[in-house]
Amino acid sequence: MKFESFSRKVSAVIFACSVFSCSAFGQPTLAERAERGEFEALLEQAANNQVVATLNVFFGRSDLNAELTPLARASRACSTDGARVASGREWVLANARDTKVLMFNENHYGLAERVFVRTLLAELLAAGFSHIGLEAMDHDVVKMGGRYRPAADFYTREPTFAALIREVESTGFEIFGYEPSIKQSDDLDAAERFALRESGQANNIQARIEAAPDDARFIIFAGWSHIAKQPVSAPGGPGKWMAARFMENTGIDPLAIDLTACAYEAEHPENWQGRILLGEDGTPLVFGRDAHAFDAQIRLPVPPRDHPVATGFYRQTLGQAVGVPEALRPDDKPALVQARKIHGPDNEVAHDRVLLYPGEDPSLYLVPGQYELQSHRGDGEIVGRKRMLVE
Repeated sequence: MKFESFSRKVSAVIFACSVFSCSAFGQPTLAERAERGEFEALLEQAANNQVVATLNVFFGRSDLNAELTPLARASRACSTDGARVASGREWVLANARDTKVLMFNENHYGLAERVFVRTLLAELLAAGFSHIGLEAMDHDVVKMGGRYRPAADFYTREPTFAALIREVESTGFEIFGYEPSIKQSDDLDAAERFALRESGQANNIQARIEAAPDDARFIIFAGWSHIAKQPVSAPGGPGKWMAARFMENTGIDPLAIDLTACAYEAEHPENWQGRILLGEDGTPLVFGRDAHAFDAQIRLPVPPRDHPVATGFYRQTLGQAVGVPEALRPDDKPALVQARKIHGPDNEVAHDRVLLYPGEDPSLYLVPGQYELQSHRGDGEIVGRKRMLVE
């Protein structure tokens, strides 16, 4: 199972609308509480380890997820027999040239996929792609000041996802969300909810394509099995996910690339090229239970478990390493340190954040500019502030 059960096991209130983003009876959303630094209660109250993993990523500690079980994660032991290893980046750029719709998936409590897609954006734009659709946003999310902001949802407030959105905006893509925003009836069973959601996603993407110029080309970034082109595991048995329904509706055959099943250990990320395994005839080799449902599979780098800067392996793409000032580090209790640009939009999310435990000294990763750093205790209280210039 691709852990769509994540959204079924967490409370119905949290998932009444877009994941983590709905307000319950006027109370702050989980996203708002997380960004306010209320890490202690959120981690303690998490319904299962998948929620803990998602929060760890939000708080800059994806390295802590290595100890959580059971979690679906990319395997470091996928076969390489009979394969030729090539650059995943180069393969995507070469094979997406004549593709109307290019689909990637991500692990919602991972970072590698967000980083990989971000590094491709400029070249995909140059290749003719013009729109990008994000499952992480509702289809009716409104623009603020003429632009989409990372604060529009939960996943997009995580710093590497926020960086992806900023890159999308700066490069000139038209960005849209396609997650259905209607509340589902409590009378529906799991299979009916699944079908309604997948159909809604497919319909929303179709509508954006039909409203766009004929020469528009689309990138779709989704979670897990949503880009499966053939039936795979789903509530009630094998079912058609978004991509399969989209194909039926439109007759468009997307290029669906799995980024979630296999990985390789790397001390350095090789500029996030990724690796693709090819057979003797150049055909992509795809591994895993749902291999039949994807066109290709790219393996992304993961740090060895004893990597000296595991907390920053993915976050290093956000900027240069900057030490957390001594005054903001925890003494005997954990602290969440967040860095926001001074004079940025009021609703802008942190450029980076990291949860520190006593005795730890991980870095923040920042581009040049002026920042205000805030240190939070577990209940969200701000216990320290410091301005910093990164040159």
